[in-house]
Amino acid sequence: MYLCAAWAAWFRAGAAPFEFQPALLLMTAITVVTLYVMNVYHVSRQSNAIRLISRSITAVLISMAFIGTLIYSIRGATFVPVFWRSVLLLAMSLFALWAAGTRYLACQLLRRQPWRKYWLVLGEDHFSEDLLDELTRDGIELQFQSRQAEKQSGEIAMNHSLLDVAQFRAKYLGVVLDKTYQPDPKTTTWLMSVRLSGAKILSAADFFEQTFQRIPVQELADQWFVSSTGFDLLHKDIPLKIKRLIDVVIASSGLMLAVPIGIIVALLIKLWDRGPVFFGQLRMGAGGSVFRVYKFRTMIVNAEHAGPQWTKENDHRITPVGRFLRCSRLDEVPQLWNVLQGAMSLVGPRPERPEFTEELATRIPYYDLRHVVKPGITGWAQVKYPYGASVEDAEYKLAYDLYYIKNYSLALDLYILLRTVRTVFSASGR
Repeated sequence: MYLCAAWAAWFRAGAAPFEFQPALLLMTAITVVTLYVMNVYHVSRQSNAIRLISRSITAVLISMAFIGTLIYSIRGATFVPVFWRSVLLLAMSLFALWAAGTRYLACQLLRRQPWRKYWLVLGEDHFSEDLLDELTRDGIELQFQSRQAEKQSGEIAMNHSLLDVAQFRAKYLGVVLDKTYQPDPKTTTWLMSVRLSGAKILSAADFFEQTFQRIPVQELADQWFVSSTGFDLLHKDIPLKIKRLIDVVIASSGLMLAVPIGIIVALLIKLWDRGPVFFGQLRMGAGGSVFRVYKFRTMIVNAEHAGPQWTKENDHRITPVGRFLRCSRLDEVPQLWNVLQGAMSLVGPRPERPEFTEELATRIPYYDLRHVVKPGITGWAQVKYPYGASVEDAEYKLAYDLYYIKNYSLALDLYILLRTVRTVFSASGR
């Protein structure tokens, strides 16, 4: 983007093509963010090339419209050559060709390239079965061997104990060890040689963390928490203070900007069934404290007259206005007030109801660990996993919450916020 804009400015206005100009960086930043929101950076073997090309061109057109509006909102901006209409049109046209062409080429190369990746997994059969679906979905193929499988003919492609290090490195990326697997001395020596050759030797928890950005509780033990790195959010004050400052700035700004939208939403809710506009509900916060979360009402009045219930897909209690608010995530705007109060953060685990928390804590190991940080309006689990309405979903989302708590950084928070913006624009909330 920077090169296209610089060349266009030189071609049309004779401006120095590679002189540092903040205007070019601004144009580049706007375009990159728009491309990300349109979800054109994720290219896989299953990607539709035509769809990626159309999204790329749409993103460039949106960026050009936004930049054009910005130019004529800033007095004197048109005196900067890179902001001339002819320069902007030429630069964005060139970049549109580049964005569409590179994604088409990437799709073609990925389809033709035999991406065969293997991991050797040492453990019990149930562990390999849990991995298999996710590995194959992500293009990683699995060779599995266990002591149980050794007794069954036809299940083993090759015996790892017969492979020298060179043969192993030619086929495998590394080894994944189930938490229950206890290697014998000969295997331990072999694993040491494999690791020193440059291959990865990962525990099941570390493999899930690096490959799927989640940490499943089934693969954890107390010792893992004692020796594992990370969890800076729990013992470093500076990241917490910076996070709180960002929460206050964005929440206060968001509430002021949301006033016009809030008035429209309130009118729509009132016109539909004349019920209350806002909905308050008790939720579990950091340290097990209980607070009242506020949202725009999306369900019929007295939706829980029979007691607390999970929200289901196509739930009949959700009104048509509420369905739109949920898809667009506008129903969660009042939670910015909870952020200002300090009960919530912009990013964190989803706050759960105390009634459900008590049940989930008895059925899911380490479930209470999600309460060591403030809950968030959005979070890693929310952007990586669809809305959950069961104990199984809660366990799956806990794996993402643990990943967030362990790997917290300002960059990760920013990434989650951008993913949330993309969800809002795609109306894929629930």
